[in-house]
Amino acid sequence: MKRFFRRMFYYPVLAVCSRRFYVSVISRFRGVSAKYFFEVILLATLVITVYMTSVAVNYVNNDLEKLLAGFPSFTVNKDGEFEFLGEQSPGVFFRESRDNRKYVSVMTPGGTPVLLFNPDGAQVESEDLPREISSMKAPELVFHVTFGKDRISVFNGISSSDITYRELGLYPGTEINAETVAANLKVLSCTLVPVLIFITMFISILFKMVFSIAITAVFGYGIFYFMGVRTTMITVIRVNVYANTIILVLFSVSMLMIDRPEVFMALNGAYMGMLPMIYNFFAATDFRKNSLGSTDQPSQGRDPSSGDGSRDSDDRFGGGFFRP
Repeated sequence: MKRFFRRMFYYPVLAVCSRRFYVSVISRFRGVSAKYFFEVILLATLVITVYMTSVAVNYVNNDLEKLLAGFPSFTVNKDGEFEFLGEQSPGVFFRESRDNRKYVSVMTPGGTPVLLFNPDGAQVESEDLPREISSMKAPELVFHVTFGKDRISVFNGISSSDITYRELGLYPGTEINAETVAANLKVLSCTLVPVLIFITMFISILFKMVFSIAITAVFGYGIFYFMGVRTTMITVIRVNVYANTIILVLFSVSMLMIDRPEVFMALNGAYMGMLPMIYNFFAATDFRKNSLGSTDQPSQGRDPSSGDGSRDSDDRFGGGFFRP
């Protein structure tokens, strides 16, 4: 348990801040530090999940009421098709198309259409349709739902997917209104949403880190070679598992700033992917100096303990912090 907390909380700080730490990573640690890899990803995923869940819960409990003010009441008939109810709340505004068919468009306070109720297949005005996403713009959350005659279409800004009312479990006679939707969303925001966020983020971070470590390890091996440090690829991969902690930290911070597109894009810029190379350079430099200055290690800086074991060292580290 002590090693678990050290890897999860103490090692990430050293991996980002300490130069001397990397000398120990090369000479004393074993394998590729897979335990550290999965544990820090787990920690980052938990932090992001807690934050995004709190945002979702806060939105449902505070802002959703304004959005649902224009949510019409409807039912699903015996044929599994959408029908407006006769009585509607005062906030529901029916629009009429050129072919005299009614529909309802619900927008955010900023004027972005998010819900469209169009059971009669009306020719909807352009301002009531989803906005296009510019590829040059920072990522924005687009979630446009269209309630059609017998199915619901969900548009995410790039593509859409359909599901019928029956597949959703809305059987004949089911009545849908703002109150029932709000109640269900409150339950989902505290139960299913955190699970979905956790699974999605864990998989996304896992693939991102594997890709980043693979790329930086290849270039890192070249740095070690040209610095005169002869070591194994496993050792270089291990160094990059820790060196990429900075990438994980930046990504986690960017997810906490997802509502600020300029900050999100800056923290996920391609140039940030070069940061682990700095750690590789200092690791090779410091290890070479340490090896040349020691009498109990080979003068060529070869790692005598770069075996395939999986146990991290329990030695303490300090000093040698990176400076701007």
